[in-house]
Amino acid sequence: MVKLRELELTLPAPFTLDAFLGDLEHRRGRRLLLHPWHDGLPDGGLCGAWLSTGNTDHIYFAANTSQTHQRHIVLHEIAHMLWGHRLLPDAGSLAHLFPDLDPETVLRALLLQRAGYAEEQERQAEMMASLLGETVDRISAAADLSGSLGRLKDVLSGHEEQW
Repeated sequence: MVKLRELELTLPAPFTLDAFLGDLEHRRGRRLLLHPWHDGLPDGGLCGAWLSTGNTDHIYFAANTSQTHQRHIVLHEIAHMLWGHRLLPDAGSLAHLFPDLDPETVLRALLLQRAGYAEEQERQAEMMASLLGETVDRISAAADLSGSLGRLKDVLSGHEEQW
């Protein structure tokens, strides 16, 4: 199990998901691709899924929801990656068995065949995604406040044109 203190995650300020994912790719030495799933994921209550193939991680997320919820789904799947959870079979081995199948078809089949998953892993991923989301919101709010205070200072000191 990964000790989260040792991860030394870097959250960019202001936060952008692209910058965060780029840092994760660099640290892990693996590509990380996001795939919006416009038709909905096959399992009724499922909002996202992580599939590991070769040297690339794929995160599928429901596209028919708010941007905030999409970010949470992506952070939840990233949490599974960082904890080292394996909710789905490794697709690398499946790719060797079924080289002619489309990755989305394989994912759909895996999700339909899944017979439950570890509740503890889901709790860990959900907690980490929530904490990351709250931290991102604080970083964004602080950056917004800092920018506003800087503009106010410029206006009051006469360094910026007033309206």
